[in-house]
Amino acid sequence: MQPTPTKAPISATLRAEAPGLFVRMRGIINTLCVTIANVMARDPRHVAFAGLAQLRVQAFLRRLRRILDLVAIGKRPRPHTTRPTPPRAAPPKPRTKFPAKFGWLMAANQHHGAWSMTEIDRFLSDPAVEELVRTIPQAGRLLRPICHMMAVALPDYLKLPAHPRKPRAPKPRKPRAPTRAELKTILWYSNLEGRPMNLLPPKSRRR
Repeated sequence: MQPTPTKAPISATLRAEAPGLFVRMRGIINTLCVTIANVMARDPRHVAFAGLAQLRVQAFLRRLRRILDLVAIGKRPRPHTTRPTPPRAAPPKPRTKFPAKFGWLMAANQHHGAWSMTEIDRFLSDPAVEELVRTIPQAGRLLRPICHMMAVALPDYLKLPAHPRKPRAPKPRKPRAPTRAELKTILWYSNLEGRPMNLLPPKSRRR
């Protein structure tokens, strides 16, 4: 079910739990960064993404801290607004694309990332985290990508509703070329009506 944002005041229980939630997630992310440095950075297949993966999970932790700091004092983060960007004179530099496969960060760290994956799953099972996501939707938008990278199944309160697909218009079928037998039939009728008889393609010579 999609978390429904509420405008009610943040509960005292959630305000008291917010600092502890950050401490738990900070320990998970710090351990994950150490694992990335010890495993991914030494693997030639994943060394190009090791530093960028650390920056991404650390950015996630900073954003989560801002949310939890506001929750601890009974405030909400500002809603995200998209500002129009002025056109650039030069084309933007190509960005390094991260793998998009489910669980790619977990797979890159092999069994060394199992502890972080288990702790993230245990973190999501906390009722305080569920209350946080239902009260502050921005927290859910932060948690979904880290779950996707670490192959953690989303709980029901983090799942988004499936968007119905638009019905596609049926593609027009291409006309089928007539077979040689059909061409012979056409030639026979055209001969009766006095039409040209050059419809048959030349036969391929067998060697």
